[in-house]
Amino acid sequence: MRPLTLAYDPKNYPEFEAATLLALGDGYIVIVGLDQLTKLGSADARRLIDLWRRVRDVGAKLFLRTDRSDILREIESRALDCFYTVIGTAVA
Repeated sequence: MRPLTLAYDPKNYPEFEAATLLALGDGYIVIVGLDQLTKLGSADARRLIDLWRRVRDVGAKLFLRTDRSDILREIESRALDCFYTVIGTAVA
């Protein structure tokens, strides 16, 4: 299994979700990149939790990646770290 980082794109979420599911089906370990976001809002958190559920239902796992401390604080405040393994160099 090879890792593949896909940038989370809230403006094109259907395409992002389709690419994520396709990559998982092709055997990739998918890492969701969040550093390009200006902020991680509540709608983003809901979508990421819904995606986590879909991925879990097919027996796969996703990771979140950020090197930004502000995004990491948002991940923690929205409890996304309870669902996802978070990787990166950020310190909250």
